[in-house]
Amino acid sequence: MFYSLDYGNGAKLVAWGPHGEVKFPRLAPRPRSEGPRSQAEKFRDKLAWLIEQGDVVFEQSTPGTSGADRDMIEKVAANAGHKIYLLSVRAVRARARDEKLPGFEISDQDAARLIYELATEAFARPNHDGLSEYRAHRADYQREHTSVRPYDKHDYRHPQVEEWMRILPPFGELPAELQTIFGLPSGVYSRAMVLPFAMAMHEPDYRAKPTRATFEKMIGLHSHGAPSFYRRKTVEVMQMIAKLRGGYDHFADVSASERKVAWREARRVIRKLHAVMRARLDQDHGHVSPLMKGTPDPA
Repeated sequence: MFYSLDYGNGAKLVAWGPHGEVKFPRLAPRPRSEGPRSQAEKFRDKLAWLIEQGDVVFEQSTPGTSGADRDMIEKVAANAGHKIYLLSVRAVRARARDEKLPGFEISDQDAARLIYELATEAFARPNHDGLSEYRAHRADYQREHTSVRPYDKHDYRHPQVEEWMRILPPFGELPAELQTIFGLPSGVYSRAMVLPFAMAMHEPDYRAKPTRATFEKMIGLHSHGAPSFYRRKTVEVMQMIAKLRGGYDHFADVSASERKVAWREARRVIRKLHAVMRARLDQDHGHVSPLMKGTPDPA
């Protein structure tokens, strides 16, 4: 027994099974102290329920579009008695064209149905050709830094933070579109937005091979990115761009097609930020301060 899962417009999750659409039960309320669930947490919790019923198949881009990073999915998969399989977005688009459905704007139910039908065909083939089993991530790079804490508790004011921020140019010299994403209305950097990317530039594995490809793998820029606070910040950049482009107050109002466009823009913007920081790194002749070793407690 297996089910398909589609993350559709308006952050709606639609599941499909042998008898058609599957209705999700209402999620249990959380303690008020924990606040409301994010869209990523809703995806995680509904996936956890669905995978108890059987194997689950969804498009490769689904976790990234929902905002759920790999560590969320891995925890669900590790606790499940069933498996998660991935299907290519291209296969779903091709089937939609075959059925003369209107591209990106097919209904959520149609998308879930197409995924289910394609998976049914794939499971009937030797080696489940067309599907790939979701597997735990094996990091290509070691990450020395795992969080911005405790610096966020000190409003990002600490000598270590100042040293990391040296890799950025004066805010006024930043290209205008980067100022919009990584700045505050007062005309200074939003350290909460930009600091993780500056920290990534000081990772030992990046300094050993300071290329754009290394940087992108380090921060998990693509949908298969490794779980990390770097990856979560790339998701935040995508969400900000999506809301700015569409004039939305809430990310839940952004359609699936708009999110895909926002992801492309987010990658372009982050690459542009990397180019700016790399130029500063070159000017500094690869200087690495002793402060950059480890993450000391500023208290």
